[in-house]
Amino acid sequence: MKKVLFLFVSTLLISASFVSCSSDDDKSGSDSEALIIGKWNLYKETEFTNGQLEYEELYEHLCPSKKDYVEFKASGEFTQSFYDEACEVDTNATTYSISGDYILIDNEDEDEAMSLKIKTLNSSTLIVESEEEWEGVTYKYVTELRK
Repeated sequence: MKKVLFLFVSTLLISASFVSCSSDDDKSGSDSEALIIGKWNLYKETEFTNGQLEYEELYEHLCPSKKDYVEFKASGEFTQSFYDEACEVDTNATTYSISGDYILIDNEDEDEAMSLKIKTLNSSTLIVESEEEWEGVTYKYVTELRK
C-alpha cells in the first residue's frame, strides 16, 4: 500500500485518467484553484485491479508526531513531505496547475505532466483517482487527503 502512494505522490510516474464525481462537489474552474491551496495530509488509499477492490486502508504515517503531506501553493508550487520513523523529513518540490477537473503535476523525469482527476474537492477533503495499464492489467488508485 505504501508503495502505491509512494508511486502516486513521490515519483509521480503514473499516467492518470479519472472518472467524474457528483455535482455537489465544489471543484470547477477557479473554485478548484482556490480550494486546493494549502497542506493536505495523506489519509486513505484504495487500489483496484481490473475493477476488483484489492485493498482499502488508512494511510500509515511512520512518524508518531507528524503526518506526511502534500502542499499546493497559490504560486503554483507543489511540495510533498514524508517523515520517517525518526521524524526526519524528506521534501520534494515541483509545480502544478489546474485544468478543468484535473491537477497537472510537473514531472522532470517524464515528458508529460502527471494528470490526476479530481473526484472530490471541498474545504476539508481532496480525493483523486489515477489509472494505469501495465502488462494487460488495469490498476486504479484512489487517494484521499484531508486538511
